Amino acid sequence: MFDRENSSLVREYAGEKLIIEPWGKDSLRVRSTMRPAFDDEDWALLPRERAEEPEISIRGDGFASITHGRITARVDPRGQIAFLNQKGEILLEEFMRVRLGNMEKGNGQIDQAAVTYFNSALSIYPREFKPTLGGDYALTVRFESRPEERLFGMGQYQRARDVYLPTGTRWISHGSGEIFDGGQVVNESAPLAHLPVFFREKGSVFSK
Repeated sequence: MFDRENSSLVREYAGEKLIIEPWGKDSLRVRSTMRPAFDDEDWALLPRERAEEPEISIRGDGFASITHGRITARVDPRGQIAFLNQKGEILLEEFMRVRLGNMEKGNGQIDQAAVTYFNSALSIYPREFKPTLGGDYALTVRFESRPEERLFGMGQYQRARDVYLPTGTRWISHGSGEIFDGGQVVNESAPLAHLPVFFREKGSVFSK
């Protein structure tokens, strides 16, 4: 199921190939496909920087992880990805609602391995592939939301953008690293090679 290819963590299961690789400082790139191979395109990503060798762990209990700098991506036996900081705190995790099967063992006792995860009859997977015309797939990715988490991004524009930063915390510009107090409107430069995103001072953010 899990393997290491060069500096990347790879998971292949049920026709899906998932690859997580280092991309820039304290950053990871995540790709997934149902096709025979990935397209050799970087799309909206900035050029790949020379990165330190990541730490990849493939455990016997079905878990695997890749750590690059201060960020870790952990994949559980079901394929759900969670992103953690250097303290081991979850920053972001995929949304998944599935039933693992019979909650009781043959002796009628609760199966602790099953109740380790959130069990649900909804059958919602974090990465959903739907075939489209021409042999391609449309991919939908879902993430858990928390009341205290906010993600703000405006896409890529070749101009500046006015952005309102909510009160109650300070915000860091992903592009410049500048810190702003909440409760104000800031004018963020947005050239072609810059994705204008702000994240909480004690939180994290991802970009595609």
